[in-house]
Amino acid sequence: MTSRERTEIAELREAVQNLALEVARLSKAIEPVVRLQEEQALLRDRVGDLLGFRAALMWFTGILGAGALVRLALTLFTGGSLR
Repeated sequence: MTSRERTEIAELREAVQNLALEVARLSKAIEPVVRLQEEQALLRDRVGDLLGFRAALMWFTGILGAGALVRLALTLFTGGSLR
């Protein structure tokens, strides 16, 4: 192996070490972003649950309202005597 090849190998090793340091820095810098994405996913799930609850509540309210309308229509139709 020539001295030039040894110099190139040494330069490559140094470049690999520098890349490893940069990867470590980037990993550390990305850590808060990953936590934010996890929190965002959790909030998205919670909002989905609340929307499902809201839809169920609206459906139940609609059923109650429809029942009240039917009762009112029957009361008006029968002249006030539902018994």
